[in-house]
Amino acid sequence: MPASARLAHVADSCVIWYQFIQYTPLGRARPRGRCTLSDVLDKIRIRNDEFPITANVIYFNHAAVGPLPRRSVAAIRSHASDQMYWGALHWREWTDEYARFRAAAARLIGSAADEISILKNTSEGISFVAEGFRWNAGDNVVTTDLEFPSNFVPWKRLERRGVQCRVVPSTDGAFTVDDVESLVDDRTRIVTVSSVQFHNGFAADLVAIGALCAERGISFCVDAIQGLGQIPLDVRKANISFLAADAHKWMLGPEGA
Repeated sequence: MPASARLAHVADSCVIWYQFIQYTPLGRARPRGRCTLSDVLDKIRIRNDEFPITANVIYFNHAAVGPLPRRSVAAIRSHASDQMYWGALHWREWTDEYARFRAAAARLIGSAADEISILKNTSEGISFVAEGFRWNAGDNVVTTDLEFPSNFVPWKRLERRGVQCRVVPSTDGAFTVDDVESLVDDRTRIVTVSSVQFHNGFAADLVAIGALCAERGISFCVDAIQGLGQIPLDVRKANISFLAADAHKWMLGPEGA
């Protein structure tokens, strides 16, 4: 058998067991399935074709800013070119694109399209919730000591309005739903956490925390930027009231989108 035929035979018949890393509350990985060598080679080819950065560096910084794939750059250039040559003449097409985006975003997180708002970034989304919620003096919000400033400062600033910001202390870079519950009382209006922590990768048990909030009549807010696009998320299953995320990490979009 020629070498090329042997390689094709190996590619078709060799089954490789692998793991898709899925964060759990304890940070463990779960085996998720299997694929053939051909599948692996196809993924490598698609990755190299779609991401020119692979010709220059081995990139591990997606959790900060993800590299742009060719299709994202093409979409940006298409819109910029349209505006450059035609101004706002095609504004109706832009509006149609907003609708398509809302539908796609809704499918991604398990919501309805009319529940999607297009804002500048995660920080703005969280701030809108914090400042727009109907608070009363004496209410409280529960967050954690692991949060990125954009999911801490807006809540801390509410103290000027008589709203207490309670902070769950972490243990070894993690916390549990019981830790959250220990700070909740009948004046808790919102619990807010990150789906994945920015500095250590800890993934909160959103389903358990969401169930606690639903049981106690508390709104649940999630900063999802660190995991959305990489870890499956369903706002219905997790009883999430507000979710904020933008595209420049795992969603492979530009900053400020």
